Amino acid sequence: MITFFIIEDHTIVRQGLKQLLAKYNEMKVLEEFGSPEKVLDALATQRPDIVLCDINLPGMDGLSLTEKIKQRFPDQKVIILTMHQKEFYVLKAFDAGADGYFHKDTEENELIMGIKKVYNGQKYFCQSVSQILINRLLDTKNTAGKNLLPTLTFREKEVLEQVVAGLGNREIGDKLCISTRTVENHRANILRKFGLKNTVELVKFAIENSLV
Repeated sequence: MITFFIIEDHTIVRQGLKQLLAKYNEMKVLEEFGSPEKVLDALATQRPDIVLCDINLPGMDGLSLTEKIKQRFPDQKVIILTMHQKEFYVLKAFDAGADGYFHKDTEENELIMGIKKVYNGQKYFCQSVSQILINRLLDTKNTAGKNLLPTLTFREKEVLEQVVAGLGNREIGDKLCISTRTVENHRANILRKFGLKNTVELVKFAIENSLV
């Protein structure tokens, strides 16, 4: 059973999301909030698997709330569900520690798939947000800065692009027609080249340094 807190100030949106999740037997909403002020106290007594949080909230924005949640409850998973899909908000959410980021126009099947990925310990950015990030980074490459960084092979660059897009090893392997083991080796090589420890650091590093 995947359990949720929903934090959304628009009642219609909040109820619609609750009804959507209720369609799935393995998902259950524990609490819903129209504003963020009681969320931290509620988390102290009841911990859902995932907090679904909007950005535009009265009193405190969802990104600040996410940061506070992560400070007090580091293992609490938080997904941002918002109308904002500009790079600024995505990077801010990532810096705040969000585990997922979905635009409110995301298709239901992708939302459910992404929720399950986050529940299983992965990060997930919806496809529209991932593509916007990739396109903007491609348009704003800082070649001077990149020349100071270790060089990636063509295949490593392909794998890195799919990692930033939120795909898992098996999905990357299927898309690039290579084995899961080969994907794992490429990811390990990329982490080693940049001196990084995990996928979270890798995605952030790739975005900040325009590597994809």
